[in-house]
Amino acid sequence: MNSSGVIVRFLSLLDVALILLGVLMLALMQTSVSSEQQTNASGSKDVYAISQVNFIYLYAGWKGEQKGHCYLLGQDMKIDRKLSTTSNEEIQAIIDERQDTDKSTDVVMLLFDSDGWFASWPDSKINDLEDAWGVKVVPIYNVSIDP
Repeated sequence: MNSSGVIVRFLSLLDVALILLGVLMLALMQTSVSSEQQTNASGSKDVYAISQVNFIYLYAGWKGEQKGHCYLLGQDMKIDRKLSTTSNEEIQAIIDERQDTDKSTDVVMLLFDSDGWFASWPDSKINDLEDAWGVKVVPIYNVSIDP
């Protein structure tokens, strides 16, 4: 009986040690996870502050009287108004109206209809738009737009 009493005492001490080890592991994991979250949160704030982008969505006309013209799209992705492709006055007014900070980057997203014929918008014309407007123009093809 003496040996069984020693075994019972040893098992209870072993259980206590394992429970304490488990609690220590959980505490270390929690500390590790919370420090990673703080690192990611502060890192993403810095990246966001550096790379604020102001997107301006334009529709590239391709048929009839719209052919070769750019149109500003409203919040509902419907044509709002026609923009000049030769001067930057109208596009600059839109940029000034939407600009939150001086550090934001302005990008024009030139959307081409999925039914469109892109021959009226060669790369040279898009490059001319960039030069005239002074902003980066990114063509996006095959977009479903209901002008």
